[in-house]
Amino acid sequence: MRIGINCGSHLFNRGGGYKAVYWHWKALRELGHDVTIFVRSKIHPALIGQFHGTPFRTYRPGCEKDFDSFGSIDHFNSCLPLAKDNWMHVMFPVIPAPAEGIRISTNSAYTASHVKD
Repeated sequence: MRIGINCGSHLFNRGGGYKAVYWHWKALRELGHDVTIFVRSKIHPALIGQFHGTPFRTYRPGCEKDFDSFGSIDHFNSCLPLAKDNWMHVMFPVIPAPAEGIRISTNSAYTASHVKD
């Protein structure tokens, strides 16, 4: 399955966002999926090698349509629901309202309670 992950600017440093992106990428690759990572800013050079040949692309709205599944791991941006399966992993309790058709997962019950409200 072709999967795209939009990670915003989380690959600019080694914070929690990077860890969430890395965990998702690693799990999806181990399951045999073809993963492409999309960014909105620069990538820290030390992090590129950790993704073992995975292609990096600049996120542009509409790129989701070329994937079986497309997810966003980004504090302040969601993606368009153009893939067959659309999801968003939320780590921050305040997010913009995602478009209809995007499944949401959170990293904690605290974040989930705020997102639900």
